[in-house]
Amino acid sequence: MKKIIFLLLFINSSLYAQTDFAISDTITNKNHYLEEVKVAYSKELYSLKKLPTAISIVSNYKLENNKIENLKDLSSYIPNLFMPDYGSKLTSPIFIRGIGSKIGAPSVGLYIDGIPYYEKNCFDFSFTDIENIQILRGPQGTLYGRNTMGGIININTISPENYQGTKIKTSLGEYGYQEYNLSTYQKLNNKLYFSINGLFKHQDGFFHNLGNKDKRPDNIDFYNINGKFIYKHSNNFKSSIVLNYQSTQQGGYAYGVWDIKNNILNDVNYDKYSYYNNDVYSVAIQNEYKNDKFIITSNTSGNYYTDHQAIDQDFSPVDLYFVNHKQKQFLISEEATIKSNYSKDQNYRWLFGVAGFIQNKDSKSNVDYGSPFIKQQISINRFPAGTNSYYYMKNNLIKTYGGAIFHQSTYFLNNFSFTLGARLDYEKADLDYDYFTYLNNNEKKVDSKKSSLNFSEFTPKFSIKYQFSNNFVYTSVSKGYKAGGFNSIFEEDRHISFDPERSWNYELGLKTSLINNRLKMNITGFYIDWTNQQISQYVPSGRGRIQANAGKSISKGFEFESSLYISSALSAQFAYGYTDATFTEYKDRKPIRGSKLYENIDYSDNYIPYIPKQTISGLITYNIDINSSIIDNIKTNLIYKGVGKHYWNEKNSLYQNYYYNLDMNITIYRKNLSLSVWTKNITNQKYIAYTFESMGKQFAQAGKPIYSGLSLKYSF
Repeated sequence: MKKIIFLLLFINSSLYAQTDFAISDTITNKNHYLEEVKVAYSKELYSLKKLPTAISIVSNYKLENNKIENLKDLSSYIPNLFMPDYGSKLTSPIFIRGIGSKIGAPSVGLYIDGIPYYEKNCFDFSFTDIENIQILRGPQGTLYGRNTMGGIININTISPENYQGTKIKTSLGEYGYQEYNLSTYQKLNNKLYFSINGLFKHQDGFFHNLGNKDKRPDNIDFYNINGKFIYKHSNNFKSSIVLNYQSTQQGGYAYGVWDIKNNILNDVNYDKYSYYNNDVYSVAIQNEYKNDKFIITSNTSGNYYTDHQAIDQDFSPVDLYFVNHKQKQFLISEEATIKSNYSKDQNYRWLFGVAGFIQNKDSKSNVDYGSPFIKQQISINRFPAGTNSYYYMKNNLIKTYGGAIFHQSTYFLNNFSFTLGARLDYEKADLDYDYFTYLNNNEKKVDSKKSSLNFSEFTPKFSIKYQFSNNFVYTSVSKGYKAGGFNSIFEEDRHISFDPERSWNYELGLKTSLINNRLKMNITGFYIDWTNQQISQYVPSGRGRIQANAGKSISKGFEFESSLYISSALSAQFAYGYTDATFTEYKDRKPIRGSKLYENIDYSDNYIPYIPKQTISGLITYNIDINSSIIDNIKTNLIYKGVGKHYWNEKNSLYQNYYYNLDMNITIYRKNLSLSVWTKNITNQKYIAYTFESMGKQFAQAGKPIYSGLSLKYSF
C-alpha cells in the first residue's frame, strides 16, 4: 500500500477540469464513479469537458470532503491560483498566472449564481451549499462582463430544481471555532421551487495582542443568508430571484515586528483594538428562454455594501495615529446573451452578449493623530503651542459607468474546431475629491479635485482545437484588458489616477483520457506579455496604498493536472503550476525620507511581488465500506498544498521560501448522518503570510498554526 500511495503522489497533476466524482445528495456518498459535473449558468459553447481552455472544477463532493470553506482554501489547490491571507477581508486579492490586483478593482472576475462582484471586499466569504466552482484561467472577455483579464471564478450554489431536502450542519474546533448551517430546498409544485440557507461562523482568533489583552487581533464573526426562488413559466421559459446577505465583524490585524536579521517574528503589540466590519446585500433577477435553436438569458443584478476599517496603523503600543476608513458602494449591472442551443451534430455555434454597469463608490478616510505625534510636531514648530488634537479627512466619490458588446463563434470541420471571439469595451469614471484638516477641531480645506477619465478597448480571441479519440490539443491567442481609474487615496497629484493595463495571452494545451477514462490529464503552457501592469504601491507616508503602473511585464509557465481512479476504494490527484512573472521594464521614483528629494529606482528584471513560482497539490482519497448496523463507510482524505517562493516587494529583498500545509479529513457515514474529524496544517508549518514596511520597521503576520475540529451533518 505504501508503494501505491507513493506512486500516486507523483502522478502528473489533477484533472479538476474534466471530471469529478459524482455529486451525491445522500450522505452515504457511495457513488465512486467518475462523471461530468453538472453546471448552472454556463455560457460556454462547448461542454466543459471539451472546452479548449484551462479550466478547473471543484465539486460539492471535494469541497465537503476536503473541508474547503472559502476561496483562500483553494489557493494552490488549483494550479497557479494564489490567494494570500493578509489578515483582513478588506484586502482579498486573487492571482492567476501572475495576474491579480492587491487593491482596487480585481483582475479576476467572480460570479456567484450569475451575480457579478466587482470588489475584492466581497471575495473572502465562507462557502455554504456550493454545487461546484469553476475556475477558467486566462482572459474570458468574449463570454463575460468585466475584469476577466486573469480569469473567471464561477460559483454555483445548489439549486432547488435539482435537490429537495433539508440539511443541518454544525462544526466545533480549537481556537473557539464554531459553525452552524441550516438549509432547506423545496419544490412547491411543478412550477415553483425555493431554497433558503443560513450560516453563522465564529472564531476567537489564533494570535494574542500584548498591547490589548481584552481581544485577540484576528477574531471573526460571519453571517450569510441566501434565498433562491425559481418559477417555471413553461418548459422553455423560467425566471429566478437570487438574494444574498453577508455580514462580517473581524478583528485585525495580527502584525508583529519582524526581526529579519535573526528571523524572529515578535508578538503582536499595539494599543488600540482594530477591526474590519462589512455588510453586503445582493439581489439578482434572472430569466432564461430556450428552444431547439437558441437560448436567451438575462441577468439583472445589484449589490450594495458598506464597510468600516478601524486600524491602529502604526502597530505599536504608542498612540501615534489611528485610521478610520469607511466605504459605501452601490452597483447595478446587466448581462444579456443569446447563444445557439447546440447539439452534437451542429457545425456552427455562436454567442452574442451585451453587458453594462453603474457603480458609485463613496469612501472616507480619517487619520487621527495621538498626543506623542502632536507633541513632536509642536517641538519642531509645525503645530502651535497648546495644540491638543489633530486629524484629517479625505472624501472620495468615484462614479464609474461601463458597457460592452461581445461575440464568440465556433466552427467545426472534421476533427478541427475554430473559435473566434471579439469584445468592445467602454468605461467612464468621474472623481469628486475633498481634503480637510482639523487642528483643535478647526476645519481647513486643503484640496479639492474633480476629474473624468474615459477608456475604450477592442479585445479579440482566437483558438484552434484538434480532436483525436477522447483526447484533444488546442492553441489560443487572446487579448486581455483592464480599464484604468482613480485611486481612493493619494498624496501626490501623479497618483490621482492610473492607466489601463493590456496583455496578449498565448496558450497551448493537451487534454487526454487513458486507461478507460480512469486516468485524466491536462498539460497547459502559457505566455503573457502585458504593458502598464497595475501595481500596488504605498503612499509616501506609508498610511495607505495606491494603484500605479509598471511599464512592461511578462508571465510564462505551465500547468499539469491529472486524476487517477484506481478502484471504488482508492483515488489520487495531483496538480502542479509554475509561474515565472517578472518586470521587463519598471522605473519609479520615491521620496527620500526627511527631504523633498526623490530617489530613482529601476525594478526591471525583478520578480513581480506576491506571485509564487510554484503551486503544488496532492490528494489521496481512501474509502472503506463497512456496511454494518452502525457504520456504512469511512472516507479518509489527505491533502497536501505547497506554495513556492514568492517576493514581498519590488526590490525582491524580502521573500517567503517554499512552504506547505498538510490537511486531513476523516468522515464516518451512517445513512443520512455524517461525522467528520479534521485537522488543518498537521505538521504545524511556520511561515510568513504577509509582511510590509512602516515607519522604518518591518511588520509581518504568521501563518495559521495547527488546529482541529469536528463536524456533524444530518440530511432529511
